[in-house]
Amino acid sequence: MLRVLIAAVIGGVVMFAWGFVAHMVLPIAEWGISEIPASGEEEILATMKKSMPEAGLYFFPARGMPKDMNSDAMTEWWKAHQSEPTGLMAYRPTGDTEMMPPSMLMKEFGTNALACLVAALVLCAVPRSVPFIGRVMIVGMMGLYGALEIEASYWTWYGFPAKYLAGQMLTAVGGGLAAGLVIAAIVRPCCAAGPDCSHA
Repeated sequence: MLRVLIAAVIGGVVMFAWGFVAHMVLPIAEWGISEIPASGEEEILATMKKSMPEAGLYFFPARGMPKDMNSDAMTEWWKAHQSEPTGLMAYRPTGDTEMMPPSMLMKEFGTNALACLVAALVLCAVPRSVPFIGRVMIVGMMGLYGALEIEASYWTWYGFPAKYLAGQMLTAVGGGLAAGLVIAAIVRPCCAAGPDCSHA
């Protein structure tokens, strides 16, 4: 178990470092993300501050989907979605008080370490017959699975750009492979191949 915890921490450091590279150096994690045109940003932000005082995740146009699929309200809802802009927006009305505060960086590292803890526990259950590179690939594929399960749904249902999806998939797989090299080197498989597993 000590090896698992060590792998989670060191793997979290590696994944955190990969996140910096993916966002700031390459930057594949920024693919598909655009900015509001400067010519209209001031007016849009002023309207948002006035109309949206609470932080949250907002879906627009602001008409809840009626429960009755055959009602007149559903017809009006669908017309709005055909004629008006639609989207999903994460929103904070007060902005950021400082750029990348320590609390934010620690939260990112913490979630990276938790992800690596899960990966380490998975590798602990992999048969000893699986070679090192195979265990690294398992962690890499865990990253791909997460991206397909989550990011692809945003692409499907909310219209996130395909380039964004590609960037997130590359970021997730890259982080999985980088962390996987460390985790697979530290964590020893707990079970031998076959139905009778003996703990090492």
